[in-house]
Amino acid sequence: SSSSSSSSSSSPSSRAKRQRSSGVMRKITKRVAAQIRLQFPDLDRDPEPEPAEGTQNDWIYPSDWDMRDYQYEIVSRALFENTMVCLPTGLGKTFIAAVLMYNFHRWFPDDFVIFMAP
Repeated sequence: SSSSSSSSSSSPSSRAKRQRSSGVMRKITKRVAAQIRLQFPDLDRDPEPEPAEGTQNDWIYPSDWDMRDYQYEIVSRALFENTMVCLPTGLGKTFIAAVLMYNFHRWFPDDFVIFMAP
């Protein structure tokens, strides 16, 4: 009986901590977004830019790197669809991101590529 009362009494406290934490994260996110807008005022200038001439239908995958089929498949999909990549450590998430960023930079050379990781 004491364990059930202690778990129920700590539950509201845990919930309050999570709510405070999520509120702090929202404030931080808004502040960071505002700073990015100040530093890069042209960031929102064109929501759908046109690809650079001659690059519309092609993309590059490194040939001097060990080819892993799953990485190639993820890159080929992520270039044209919203994608979240969840892989264990050491299976190439950063490599996949680098290939994507390289191709987006080729397609949109006047725009920004922002890579964020926790």
